[in-house]
Amino acid sequence: MDKYQFTRDLRLIQEAAEADPGLSEIVVAYGRLCTDRGVEPTFCESLEEARAQLLDAKWFQQPFLARNRDLDPRVSLLCVNYGKELARRRVPVLLAPEDMAFQLGISMRQLNWLAYAREGRYHTFERAKANGKVRVIHAPTPKLKTVQRWIAERIVLKTKPHKYSTAFFPGSTLVDNASPHVGRAIVVRMDLKDFFPSIKFNQVRRVFSSFGYTLQVSRLLANICCYEGHLVQGAPSSPAISNLVAKRLDTRVEGIKKFLSRKEPEESRLKFYYTRYADDLVFSSDQESLLSILPFVRQVVTSEGFAVNEDKLRIMRAARQQKVTGLVVNERLNAPSKQFELIRNVIHGIRHQGVGVAMQRWSEVHGQEIIDAAHFRQILSGKIAFIASVNPEKSAKLLDGLDALDFNT
Repeated sequence: MDKYQFTRDLRLIQEAAEADPGLSEIVVAYGRLCTDRGVEPTFCESLEEARAQLLDAKWFQQPFLARNRDLDPRVSLLCVNYGKELARRRVPVLLAPEDMAFQLGISMRQLNWLAYAREGRYHTFERAKANGKVRVIHAPTPKLKTVQRWIAERIVLKTKPHKYSTAFFPGSTLVDNASPHVGRAIVVRMDLKDFFPSIKFNQVRRVFSSFGYTLQVSRLLANICCYEGHLVQGAPSSPAISNLVAKRLDTRVEGIKKFLSRKEPEESRLKFYYTRYADDLVFSSDQESLLSILPFVRQVVTSEGFAVNEDKLRIMRAARQQKVTGLVVNERLNAPSKQFELIRNVIHGIRHQGVGVAMQRWSEVHGQEIIDAAHFRQILSGKIAFIASVNPEKSAKLLDGLDALDFNT
């Protein structure tokens, strides 16, 4: 029996028996985790045996047992066994919202405010984009941001994204995204419109359910990570969650890739390369027939709840510059020469006209707000680090020039 059939049957039995909803959710979640692992759930009918087994409960389960001394030992043992299965997945053992409040060291009142308050959790502001348009940012309050980061690090990042996803995971780089497309005859870049807001609450809840959490806990976690029913730009948990939601998209594109590479007759086969960096889907091939897959990819994108930004669709052949996430991939990986010249000119301007003039000019040209000279130096350092990822020699000259400047005057 698969885990979905198991879940349905178990819920019907529990509803008929008028079982406690919270306990029913734990039984269902525990059963699904065991089914995933191919083992039988264990239930204890003897009070004495349950008490004996509870003496061997792991250290991380002792706080739960201490807070629930009045529970029937058989129920406590069920919760302990469920906790063991969660621990196998290397995620926090959260049997109920109270466990999360305990682990965070906050009250249930504070936790409920972080998850359900209609106002005050986010500060909304606009940020100018390079193309002159405006991006709306919802910045979480410091406390909410801390909890979202805890969720991302302790839960979401415990599962790797698809192998073709090259962003928002420790160790992933722009180079990983661009490398497969170096030297290809044709490169197609497809952008997803409103990537984070396209991911809805129920999709986020299902991500947390996939870790083995109960419906109640999954809803709580999803509420903390969502705003007005969707993911937001600005929450530290959004990038990692988006990777897991988009995993099905990556898997389906991989399916197209495998099917076309094995197609018969042999001359009809298409070999192409695919990577995704957040909302940036990149395809490349040495065959012009790569363009024939775009309608199928659009269908996949739409059925997964996203939309293609047709204004940003780019088809780049080898005769012109091919750029993938800012890196040139025509013959070898390289940073655009304009990027190097830009930073070199800014350093020259600071040296001769001062930091203030350079900051003002940067803000006017790039539409980027600069807080102070230290922030400006940080921006330039980031640009140089980007160049260093593919061209260390060029970046070393820029870094020497930056280090020689005085940003305090």
